Amino acid sequence: MSDLLSYIRYRLPVAGVYAVFLICAWVLCFLYELPVNPFVNLTYLSLSLCLVCAAVDLIKYKAKLGELRRGVGESSEISADNALEEEYLKQIKDIRRELRDSGDRSAARYNEMVEYYTIWAHQIKTPISALSLTAQNIDDDALRESLMTQIVRIEDYADMVMGYIRLGSESNDLVFDKQCIEDIVRQEIKKQRPAIVAKGLSLDFQGGEHEAVTDMRWLGFAIGQVLSNSIKYTSKGKITIICDNESVVIADEGIGIASEDLPRVFEKGYTGYNGRGDKKSTGIGLYLVKRTMDLLGGDIKIDSEVGKGTKVTLYLTKK
Repeated sequence: MSDLLSYIRYRLPVAGVYAVFLICAWVLCFLYELPVNPFVNLTYLSLSLCLVCAAVDLIKYKAKLGELRRGVGESSEISADNALEEEYLKQIKDIRRELRDSGDRSAARYNEMVEYYTIWAHQIKTPISALSLTAQNIDDDALRESLMTQIVRIEDYADMVMGYIRLGSESNDLVFDKQCIEDIVRQEIKKQRPAIVAKGLSLDFQGGEHEAVTDMRWLGFAIGQVLSNSIKYTSKGKITIICDNESVVIADEGIGIASEDLPRVFEKGYTGYNGRGDKKSTGIGLYLVKRTMDLLGGDIKIDSEVGKGTKVTLYLTKK
């Protein structure tokens, strides 16, 4: 129906000219008192011819409209009926070619950037490992733990850069397999242990040997980001981690998140009240965690109360 209305609007000027012609013919008939029958026959004949031509033209119009909707490519078989249509088709093909070339150039630049940061992330691990070994040999406990905390933060930031880039790429090198959830959590706890010790926090890890089909590295990335946030915003008290076959819960006794900030914590770059207080906050961590859990076919939920703490639930499957 919409195509028919579109065609009527398209041919309305032609119909208008035909109507004016008939009106003029009948005016002349009455002015000169000519026989009416020939004009009646002429009207019927011309109207019949016009309807036949309109039907044929409508079929051609719909066929061409369908071809255009399927797209105008380099090897398009759409034929132009006149010079104007030919110019339109040429312009469309030129625009599509330019868009394709622009997309190819953007993809090439993006791949170069991913390659550069991948190399950078691997190279930065070497000085980080060297710093870690050096820090572990320091006799001053307070200084050692302080340095180890900063080294872990550097590692977190490097992982965040790589996570951000890989999540935006077409290939996220996902490898789904049956994994022990507790083993993945233990790896992240081991990585964050210097920061936990340096801040004097206690850790309550409750789990067994639960398994789920997931990607070990990406789930570890999400858990690590959440655990890092819990440590960052908890000055004293306890961090609790609970695992089962369906979820990983990380709860802290930190400063909490304001209720008005909760609906927006997964937005890229949104730091909220806590982030504005901490000038180093980027507003990227939870955004990446949300995207990671979506990529894994899971979900994330945050419950929080200012001054009492935050509970983050990472669901391994959609709820």
